[in-house]
Amino acid sequence: NFGTTTLVPGASTQFTVRMDSRAVGALDPPAIAIASNDADESSCELRLAGRIDPLPPVQIRDDEGPGFSSVGKWNRASEPGFQSDTISIARGKGKNSAAWSFIVTPGMVYRVATTWTTNKNRATNAPFTLLDGSLPRYSMPLNQQLSPNDFHDSGVWWEYLGGPFVMSSHVLTVRLTDQANKNVVADAVRVELIGEPGPEIAVSEGAMNVVDGSAVDFGTAPLGAAVDKVFTVQNIGT
Repeated sequence: NFGTTTLVPGASTQFTVRMDSRAVGALDPPAIAIASNDADESSCELRLAGRIDPLPPVQIRDDEGPGFSSVGKWNRASEPGFQSDTISIARGKGKNSAAWSFIVTPGMVYRVATTWTTNKNRATNAPFTLLDGSLPRYSMPLNQQLSPNDFHDSGVWWEYLGGPFVMSSHVLTVRLTDQANKNVVADAVRVELIGEPGPEIAVSEGAMNVVDGSAVDFGTAPLGAAVDKVFTVQNIGT
């Protein structure tokens, strides 16, 4: 895709080489040979190589940095949220928003969760929307006067945004707007790869995630007394 194939003295042109990263593995494509009528440099060869690494099973986006964007004037505060800060905005009509975007694999199953810090001035209907590419897939109002409590990871508690979801595009986006009854707060979003569609087991004991080989301590008890622990078995697949 040369801009032009004929260059007058002093002129230049450009072309683009793109590496398609939709499949994991090493790439060693044929070299690109650029022929010209330059008498002493009639050919220029470009040797190409690349490697596509698999996506991490868990991705977390905070309220700043790559993958995060916002519209409107959000106020930043130091709070005990993810990485010790959050941003917030007063209630509005939906024109202001925060968005967290993730690269995902189409056809695979993901669980999506968010976290926030609580306050009496927070909305009870903070409008979160999950988008599959540009298509709105799922909407869920969250009460930000209550603490998230589904599971604990990376130093904070998280709340699931419905799901699990089988993605059809390469981009998963979670969007929060100010169309609420009080202030809304944006902190972080966590996306976890579950696997291929089908059943997927998860076992927990309270806030503890129980994996194969986990040790669960029942403590001590006097003779004749019973110690009960409640284990939850959940199908988090499709």
